[in-house]
Amino acid sequence: MNKENVLKVADAIEQHSIPELGFNMNYGLVSRSDNIKDLSGYNCDTVACIAGWCNMLTKPDARFSDFDAAREFLGLDPKAASELFYASSQWEFEGGDHTYLERITPSKAAVVLRHLAETGEVNWSVA
Repeated sequence: MNKENVLKVADAIEQHSIPELGFNMNYGLVSRSDNIKDLSGYNCDTVACIAGWCNMLTKPDARFSDFDAAREFLGLDPKAASELFYASSQWEFEGGDHTYLERITPSKAAVVLRHLAETGEVNWSVA
């Protein structure tokens, strides 16, 4: 795991350091339409999940979310990346309800990222 990059992403999401980029864990990196919520509260035209934020930090002209590049940027194995990017264990607990991802706020994502940096594990229940 690349602790420095994990914390960089947590800071970026928490501080909204990419002004034109909103947050929604249910979308990799997309232009927002009326039915896609920007959970950052800034009503941005583009929203992204954690992986999308990784991509925009490393390649500001990114047009889509590259989960493999995001995983490599954070130095995660595929299982940890799946848990971080898809909240897979929580998704299964919720019975496959994708709307769970839309209930993950930017602050909750930042808490989970900071926990990952500190412990090396992804745990959505800490936030």
